[in-house]
Amino acid sequence: MGVGNARIDGLIEGDVKGGAGEVTITDGVHGDVELEVDNLTITSTANIKGDLTYTSEEEADIQSGAQVGGTTTHNVPEVEEPAEAAAAVAIAGAVMGKVVAFLMILVIGIMLILAAPRWMASMADSIRAKPLLSLGWGAAMLFAVPIAAIVVCFTVIGIPVGLIALAVWGIAIYLSQIPVALLIGRLILRRLGDVESKGLLIGALALGLVILIILRVIPFVGFWVWLATALFGLGAVVVAQTRLRA
Repeated sequence: MGVGNARIDGLIEGDVKGGAGEVTITDGVHGDVELEVDNLTITSTANIKGDLTYTSEEEADIQSGAQVGGTTTHNVPEVEEPAEAAAAVAIAGAVMGKVVAFLMILVIGIMLILAAPRWMASMADSIRAKPLLSLGWGAAMLFAVPIAAIVVCFTVIGIPVGLIALAVWGIAIYLSQIPVALLIGRLILRRLGDVESKGLLIGALALGLVILIILRVIPFVGFWVWLATALFGLGAVVVAQTRLRA
């Protein structure tokens, strides 16, 4: 049974199982009684031949004269501590946030690969072929652009230009993880053969993004991984453009 309140006044030849708010047993039960209740009353006329097992915060009211042939077991329901519940919610929220972030950047990366696969592959290659040059250009873009944009904002005419520059700079930092992830994935998957096809490029991107996300959640390591990703990713854009023009 699953009810609000129940009163058993007749003979039950089998078992009694279920959950309810309040249960009162006044007659015989030939089998076992297993209940999850708020309140349980076993009257003096009740005769339970099997085991009595109940889960409740309150002790059952087993009146004088009531008979229980088997074992009587009282289980107290487990109450999850508020701190544990909050921690569980926080962990679930963090995991969900990482999954959503992964899917968002993956979709953007897939769109870029489908639109310009050669350019995307060139950016990943630029980091491996010219790491110092990519690092230098990345540092210039990461630190010089916001300073220049802020300086421009001090002039009335330059405020829109400065704000647009800061917005583009922020988007570029967000997208910088794509070439780095693509490089990591291609280095791992290149044993499979040609990693220039769009399908394998997308697979390499997904693998690289997963690795970056895992590294960024490691304490004391995540910030440096983010910084290196931003530096090399931003610099790869400039180096790749130079290589393609050449």
